[in-house]
Amino acid sequence: LFDDYRKAGGAVADIDDLRRNPGGEALNAYLHRLAATRDPFGLLGAIYIIEGTGQRIVPALLPLLKAALQLPPEVFRFLEYHGQNDENHLARWLTAVDMVMALDTEGRAAQQIIATARHTAALYLMQFQHVTEGQSR
Repeated sequence: LFDDYRKAGGAVADIDDLRRNPGGEALNAYLHRLAATRDPFGLLGAIYIIEGTGQRIVPALLPLLKAALQLPPEVFRFLEYHGQNDENHLARWLTAVDMVMALDTEGRAAQQIIATARHTAALYLMQFQHVTEGQSR
């Protein structure tokens, strides 16, 4: 993604100099906190939101972006990859969910996955709201 940003004319040369917006920072912190837990099954909920969003939005959005931005094709590499592969990613996700559910002797994994999906969706939305609010200023 950073390579695409640079090819599109992004001025920041070092990825470490970029800063997440508040929604992105919150999402990143939330996912890292979950990943550090003993049984981070809930992360499957986050994966569903992130990969599922790409699968649903990118195929419709990408042609519009290409038409509106008039940039060379190589700047859309990341989005093209995800538009083409998120369906495969979700198939692997479903396999992982099946495995977790089969091993979940306490019946909490489904609740963790759903709760994490809800939180991730809210934080994902916050991230995008910050972007759209920044454009209207």
